[in-house]
Amino acid sequence: NRFTFDSVRIDGFEWADALQLNAQLDDSVYDPAFRLIAELGLPLSIGTQVRPEPALAHEPMLDRGCELTGSDRSSRRPIALLNPFGGNDALKGFVPQKFDDLVPLMRALIEEGYDILICPTGSTWGSRARIEDLRERLPEDLRGYTGVVPDPATSSAPTTVMRDIVSLVGQVELVVTIEGWMMHAAFLNGKPYRLLLMPATGERDRQPWGRAREQHVWRFQGDPALDSPPCPERPRRAAWLTLLSRVNDPLWSDTLLAVAGSPDRDIRHAALHALGRLGRRDLRPHFAALLDDPSWTVRALAAEVLLERYPAGNEGGPERRTLAGYRAVGMVPHGGWETVAHLRSAALPALRATLHDADPVMRREAAMVLERYNRRLDSPNDSGSIEDLGMDGAPHEP
Repeated sequence: NRFTFDSVRIDGFEWADALQLNAQLDDSVYDPAFRLIAELGLPLSIGTQVRPEPALAHEPMLDRGCELTGSDRSSRRPIALLNPFGGNDALKGFVPQKFDDLVPLMRALIEEGYDILICPTGSTWGSRARIEDLRERLPEDLRGYTGVVPDPATSSAPTTVMRDIVSLVGQVELVVTIEGWMMHAAFLNGKPYRLLLMPATGERDRQPWGRAREQHVWRFQGDPALDSPPCPERPRRAAWLTLLSRVNDPLWSDTLLAVAGSPDRDIRHAALHALGRLGRRDLRPHFAALLDDPSWTVRALAAEVLLERYPAGNEGGPERRTLAGYRAVGMVPHGGWETVAHLRSAALPALRATLHDADPVMRREAAMVLERYNRRLDSPNDSGSIEDLGMDGAPHEP
């Protein structure tokens, strides 16, 4: 998410280095592109300024495939396009256990005078069936003010459906969305939007630069009764993480085990980190089972606890060099895979587990590392060991 320009040529002259367009100078993901536009002296559209033409190509399609069954369309109520579901991560949006947090927001939009069009994502957690579950939670007299955009998963041409959704962004009066691509599409079209911050929401630097008053975070207080196991929206999630970082009392053990069932990988990680600090000997099987967790960070933490808290051996579990492979995967950020390669076969179980990780970037890069390893493997005898990797995360020179 830190895109820069390797090369910018104008009239045969190279400008990327001279203008520092090959470097990230600001936290915003918009930084290099906006600086290039400014250097070229081109108009920079920000906020809700009227664009001379659409920034993203679209054609009118509000009357095609989008049903608003109960609303009187002749009255032309303004339309709010609602995108409540995450793309490649369900927790970027609302999951069923949090639908009751979304219902009051939908009711508020309807009472403000909006009709609501809800966008499916084509994923299992953002399907038409999920939307119908959500609509069922609205009072019956309000459901008619909601409609559904065609589902990409059931379309014969899903890319066309996505273009239609981009077109809707350019036509509706308000976009209400989780952090993701629709937020950027709304900004580029100069549309008012309200941003919903959910557990897997990206940091503030992902949000558009130059937002206007009508383009803002829509803060809401989730119902704590829905947090079992905890899956709080992002602002309240920070309080959970702070609390878990301070737990040191063994009396919290059972509570931490319950919290460790959270679908939010960061809360799960923090609860397990607290359990590791408590050092209960009977939790060894629990941490060994976590080597199958869907999150690479949790798998790495489980391996670290097993290595450091149970140094006498693993009682029939994975070898210590295999655990070191899981820990090493957790020590390197995205793009630092060359350090793991020094572990050779010891890292293979961890890399293979990462092929099924919840993080798509980790899945992709683990596949690349495994491919490079397989190409270099010229003998069934592998002399690599954990000592090949500096445990400070720095790769050794070949």
